Amino acid sequence: MSADQRARRHDKWLVFDLGEERQLTALSLLGKVDSFAPARATLECAPGPSGPWRRVSRFRALGEMAWQRVDLEGPATTRFCRVFIRREGHATFRHAVHGVVFHTE
Repeated sequence: MSADQRARRHDKWLVFDLGEERQLTALSLLGKVDSFAPARATLECAPGPSGPWRRVSRFRALGEMAWQRVDLEGPATTRFCRVFIRREGHATFRHAVHGVVFHTE
């Protein structure tokens, strides 16, 4: 197993069903990461729960236990969203997501 394969198996994601197609404008996260810096995160959208996934935003997240709002550059029309948290390369990396709010028009 390559180093990249070992790292990716520690990556985490959450998939959300918005119930119907909506126009997504922003995302708010509440959580914490046990690391030197906030985690790398990606918001992806798809027409179905298994994809194909399309990246709509990349950002740093979960630096401290406080709500963080991430505004999208443009609205994304979707039903399914995936928040992907990338592992930060050291053995002690741990994170917890306590809340997610999708802002729609």
